[in-house]
Amino acid sequence: MEHINAPYLRALASGQQVLVKPPYDDEFIPLFDASSTALAALLRPSTIVNPGIWEFKVKGNKDDE
Repeated sequence: MEHINAPYLRALASGQQVLVKPPYDDEFIPLFDASSTALAALLRPSTIVNPGIWEFKVKGNKDDE
C-alpha cells in the first residue's frame, strides 16, 4: 500500500517545491515556511487530528494547480 502523500514525498525527494495550504488559510505557502505541523501532516497524517484539512500541491505541477 502506497503512502497517501507519496506524490508529494517523491516531489520533495526529487528537489521540487511542495506547497501547503494550512487549515483556514486562503493561500498556499512553501512547506518549509509553514509550521512543523504541516510537515507532520505530510509525513505522518495518522498522527494529526483531521489531516484532510491540510492541502498540498507541487509547485509547477499542472495537475495540482
